[in-house]
Parts: sequence; C-alpha cells; structure tokens
Amino acid sequence: MPYKDPEVRRQKHKQYAKAYAQRQKVVSGVCSVPGCKNVPSEGRKMCESCRAYHYEYKKKYREKRNKPKGTCSNTDCMNPARPGFKLCERCNEGAKAIGKTAEARQKRREWNRLLKNEIVQAYGGRCECCGEDHPHFLSIDHVEGYTEGPRKGFALYCWIKRNNYPDGFRVLCMSCNSALGHHGYCPHSNLIYTGKIGRPETKRLFTEEQKRKKREYWINYKLRVFEAYGGAKCACCGEDNHECLSIDHVEENGAQHRKELTGNPRDGRNILVWLKRNNFPPGFQVLCMNCNFAKGHFGRCPHEDE
Repeated sequence: MPYKDPEVRRQKHKQYAKAYAQRQKVVSGVCSVPGCKNVPSEGRKMCESCRAYHYEYKKKYREKRNKPKGTCSNTDCMNPARPGFKLCERCNEGAKAIGKTAEARQKRREWNRLLKNEIVQAYGGRCECCGEDHPHFLSIDHVEGYTEGPRKGFALYCWIKRNNYPDGFRVLCMSCNSALGHHGYCPHSNLIYTGKIGRPETKRLFTEEQKRKKREYWINYKLRVFEAYGGAKCACCGEDNHECLSIDHVEENGAQHRKELTGNPRDGRNILVWLKRNNFPPGFQVLCMNCNFAKGHFGRCPHEDE
C-alpha cells in the first residue's frame, strides 16, 4: 500500500532498493521479483504472473492518485506538464540537475561500458579484420552500410540488445573501421567496403577519374602533414599504415580547437589545411585511430601501460 507521506515513501523506496541490491538475487533464467522462482517471459525479466500483478497494482495506484491528464508525472507534483512531455518545468530542471552530478555521470559511463562489452562479446569479442581484442579500441560496424538502427553510441547498443543482436553488424577496431569508411579497404587484411567512401558528396558532380585524382591529392596532402610531425607512424604503438593514422592534439584541446575553426567541436575536416597554413605549429602529433580514440575517451592509451 502506498505511503501517504512523500518523505516516508522516499525513505521506504530507498530501503527496499538497498536491500534488493544487497541480496543480489538476479540469476539467469529466474524471475527478477524477490521470492519468485518462476521462469521469466521471453525477452523479459519477470514471469507472466508477476508482470500481471505489477500491471494491476500500477493501474490501481494511478486511479488512487486521481491526477488529471496533462499533469506532471512526478508523484508529488500537480503542476501542468510541458507540451509533449511528462514532467513540468520545475521537475524537469530538477532531473537535469541530478543527471549532471559527477556520481550520475560516472554511473552512466559504467552502464555504457558494460553494455558495450556485452554487445562486443555477442559479435565475437575481437576485431574481425586485425584481431585486436582490447575493449578500449573496439567499435560496432554496420556491415556494408547496414541502415537499421541508430548509427553509433549508446543508442545503437540499446537498439541491438532490444532486437536480440540482429545480423548486419560486426566488431572492428577504430583503425580498421576508419580505414574502411574513408578508403574502402583496410591494409591489415583483404576486407573491403563497396559502399560510398570518404566525405559526403557535394552538389557538384564529379566523374570517377576526377574523384580518384581528388582522393590521391588529399592522401598526399595528409602524408606531407604527417612528415612535418615525425612521419607517417603512430607515436604510441608504431602503426605505419597511413589509412589508419590521424592528427592528435597533445594538450587534449581538440574539441575547443575544432569549434574555433568550423563552429562544430566534432568537425575536424579542415585541420590539415590549418596546420599547413600555420607552418605546422607545435602541440600536435601523429596517432593511429585506436590510440587517438582511447586517449580521448579514457584519458590514457593502454599501450602506455605496456
């Protein structure tokens, strides 16, 4: 039976959640409700009887609250909800404040890491091209530009798990994934990609010969920039295939620099031109995509520990 006093209700919910976490009763193939040992429904955590009970309980609880339609969904709030949303403005700001705390961010990162590792293991656990198996370097690749589901990140991992790990995906390290997407092949194996490669096409139409010459020009341009920073070789792991290499900001201020150049912290397409026009200033180095990604997302490359 719900507690009428909101503060008492919060304390009871916290006590229940703490006791449930301490029991650690989650066992594969058993209903997640404490005390129930039935087999859960397919794709669910609870069995049919527990699901039916919870559905009826929530239905009766909503009726007891007797909140009019369009009211904030927070239990103790009667303010009107924002148009198209469940929470009112006050409760929404409170939820945002909680979500921005260091503890909340740490929990999200840990949840994201565990989910990504689960997806990676479901598709083999190592790069299909070069065999790399360190989790910091791995990513999920859309085979031949597979169009189902989101394109990347946490939304993609959730979609894959909800859809029971469908075909059309594979595990590639960041270097192999980048080489396939930008060059159509990977130097580590005979893996090729037959879809559209490189930057998105502009309104101007180019012939195949013009596209080939343009691609060769930018590859040579990239190699000249690499030579100015020690040559076409990763400063961390020694990777020397130019298809897998990139320019890294040593001081880890890449997002701020890209935003100053293009207005978008994720758009680094003009960084090579900027480096050459400014006579190759210090503060940059050549890293492969694996080391660059690990340094940017985890603060340190695993090769440094080795």
